[in-house]
Amino acid sequence: TNKEGRSTANNVEVKFSIILGAGEETNLTGTVTLYDANGNVVANTIQPNTTVRAEISWKPSSFGNFTIRVNISADGEHFTTLYDNSYIDSANVVEAGWRRLLIYALIIGIPVIILLVIYLRRKYQKGELFRKRDVEEDRRKGKRRKGRIWGEEEEKKGKKKKKWRKIAEED
Repeated sequence: TNKEGRSTANNVEVKFSIILGAGEETNLTGTVTLYDANGNVVANTIQPNTTVRAEISWKPSSFGNFTIRVNISADGEHFTTLYDNSYIDSANVVEAGWRRLLIYALIIGIPVIILLVIYLRRKYQKGELFRKRDVEEDRRKGKRRKGRIWGEEEEKKGKKKKKWRKIAEED
């Protein structure tokens, strides 16, 4: 706020900084935008008896509590008043809600996927993963399966035995 009875504040400069635990300050980089009371963007000049709002876009490096200092200065301002135009506030940055859901989904989903792969692998090794009807139809029609064709059945000691005959792969 530029108080009534003062001159116009020209070349207004707004600096945002983060106050770290040891009292050190780190300046935030980015474009500062000034808005009037109606939400319109204003230049860097503040008329007497006028209040403006300064905004900066900032992406924190982590979540937690942050102390933010805003310091406003203008051309022609007396050096003794440089630090009376500051404001300190805190901001609490929380973790995005979808991140926690993702973590829970991964904790539950990965073991389920591993168990499913183990189950399907065992079914595949036993030959139960594919429909037996398809294999039987292929045998009756004499179709090739993985480089082999069905041969004739022969009896040996009273039991029927399927005999395979290996064939060369055709390109």
